[in-house]
Amino acid sequence: MLDMRNAILQADLVNNGGTNQTALWTIFAERGMGYFASSTGDGIAPIEDFSVPVDCVTVACGTISGKITDKSSGKGLSGVAVGVAGLDSGFGWDLADTTGSNGSFSIADVPFHTYPLLQVSRKAYEPADLTNVVVDGAETVNGKMVRDWAALEGGAKLKKSSPPDYTEFCGVGADGAFDLSLGSGWPSDAVGSDEGSNFTGPRKVTVKLPKVVDITSFALASGGTCGDGPEAGVKKFRIETKAKNGNWVTALTGTVDNDGVFHVFKAKAGKKNVLYVRFTMLSNYGDPLFMDMLELSVRGK
Repeated sequence: MLDMRNAILQADLVNNGGTNQTALWTIFAERGMGYFASSTGDGIAPIEDFSVPVDCVTVACGTISGKITDKSSGKGLSGVAVGVAGLDSGFGWDLADTTGSNGSFSIADVPFHTYPLLQVSRKAYEPADLTNVVVDGAETVNGKMVRDWAALEGGAKLKKSSPPDYTEFCGVGADGAFDLSLGSGWPSDAVGSDEGSNFTGPRKVTVKLPKVVDITSFALASGGTCGDGPEAGVKKFRIETKAKNGNWVTALTGTVDNDGVFHVFKAKAGKKNVLYVRFTMLSNYGDPLFMDMLELSVRGK
């Protein structure tokens, strides 16, 4: 919703030279979508605000600077988008920046305020959040990012998945489990459901990693997607791995909370020289028709 707010404001700048900016901001602010309004990636807990933008000529403003590094190597990451949530839609007036070659960024003209969230994103990396950033001068905020070797945009390939494929209805199918977003996921049927596919047995998806990886852990997020409630979120699951010329090995079997956030599980077996990962949804939290998961991240070197 805040991206749409920003798009309307940008359209006024493009089409009308900004003639209606004051009126538009006043309308949005009256409805809780003011300048400091914010929301997380899943959007289920927005923070309302009733303020209009401030002018750094007349009020105190500061800066947010820092460095984003790869958690595994410690090296600075270039091309990382860093922005104040709600003000990072990709327009010139955003409070946002992109890291340079050494991982450094700097956001200028930031009004004094406590910002609930800085969103940090980069191709092939798990999204990261820097929370409760207090700006009352020149602030330094550093962050670390984790490589997701199963991310499709990072070179992984979806090889096989169990039916049904709800892409026509939901915009994503099994690929939603590897799209670096907790706002979408893999929508499927509950085991034993006759909704859609008439497919029996556990729901499985296999992904080929872009390189051979020594896996350290997996990050898994469960919850409903494509309009399903949290009770559709996967509960019990199994993760298997396979080396280039090896056999499938069960890396772990477990249960995960359906709260829409990442939970980290250490690999117990099948960790070395992995090229394929297979994820199986075994049960959900009670939805008789549908079973979903949001994201699987594969961590390692």
